[in-house]
Amino acid sequence: MKMQIKWKLGGETEVLPVKGIFEEGNSVLADTFRSIATEPNARVFLVADGNVVSRTEGLGSKIGRYLQANSITLAGQPAVVSAGEKAKMDDFFAFRKTLAAAIGANVGVNDVLIAIGGGSLFDVAGLVAAQVGGGMKYIKIPTTVPAMIDAAFADRALFNLGNIKDAFGVYYPANAVIIDTSFAPTVLDGVWRAGFAEILRIGVATDSKLVTKVISSIEAIKSRSEESLEDLITSAIKLRIKSGPINFGLWCAEKLESMSAYKLPHGYAVAIGTAISMRYAALRGHISSEDAEIVVSTLGAIGALDSLEHSQHLIAQAQRVVEGLDFWRVSHPGGVESISSIGKRIYEDEIDSALMAEAVSSFLIKRTV
Repeated sequence: MKMQIKWKLGGETEVLPVKGIFEEGNSVLADTFRSIATEPNARVFLVADGNVVSRTEGLGSKIGRYLQANSITLAGQPAVVSAGEKAKMDDFFAFRKTLAAAIGANVGVNDVLIAIGGGSLFDVAGLVAAQVGGGMKYIKIPTTVPAMIDAAFADRALFNLGNIKDAFGVYYPANAVIIDTSFAPTVLDGVWRAGFAEILRIGVATDSKLVTKVISSIEAIKSRSEESLEDLITSAIKLRIKSGPINFGLWCAEKLESMSAYKLPHGYAVAIGTAISMRYAALRGHISSEDAEIVVSTLGAIGALDSLEHSQHLIAQAQRVVEGLDFWRVSHPGGVESISSIGKRIYEDEIDSALMAEAVSSFLIKRTV
């Protein structure tokens, strides 16, 4: 199955779902490389997330055999990056390390950078691809659930500045995105569960059928069913391609991440941000409180809100959380996304700050002595 996504600013990026991307006989990556690399002497510069490398048995050897079998030349040593949000705010260490490796490998405009990892790894790799040798060709291979349905489609490489997440970056869409769901089971339990919050968030904003599907898959998600994973990811990808960027709940997630000094993982922040946005939509009268609680309870049931107890010091600063709307409006003109019903998003020019603060505070855990 081959899908296409048309980027807002022009051009097209192929989206190719595949299983076992580096398995012998699987030609998807090799064919994609050759369709992008128009020069016969083009090489591959590989950038990989250190977590993926350490948690995927024999990945390096498997990639080496695959490239050799398909007569693809690897340029220099692969750059292995300790990703996660730290990679976007470490005084450019991850970027400088990867950039130096790319320059040392003497790669340029005719070569192809292949990035394997999650969203933060794509930000590092995308900035490198944009800067080296006049701009390299670029293939993304996402390995986490959020990356498979969201970060892989981002057309910018973004970096944090102090307490502002994604403060600056460059426009540099990938030439292709290859999604291999067999990587997802290698992630830690927390990353797995929080990843499905991203799928639920997309459904809440664009399609009630996906929300129903997530609800009916709660036990399968908790048991880490690969069959359920493939089904839900495929549905979410199709919606992502059809609907374009989906920002519902993200302003809140980004603010919570920055307030935690990026100790709160992105997936968990998305889950909390989605829950807060659901409560706000109910308080605003856009949806019923029953519909809001169905989504919130689903997030809890799959374990995506497991970090809520450890985030009480953030939730207690409701007014400071709401201040995140100010920066969001500057960088995202056109209003803040809310919903008028499950599966139908709307854009609000003016957010009721008092109601939003109430929605944030509603997640304070009442403790009994």
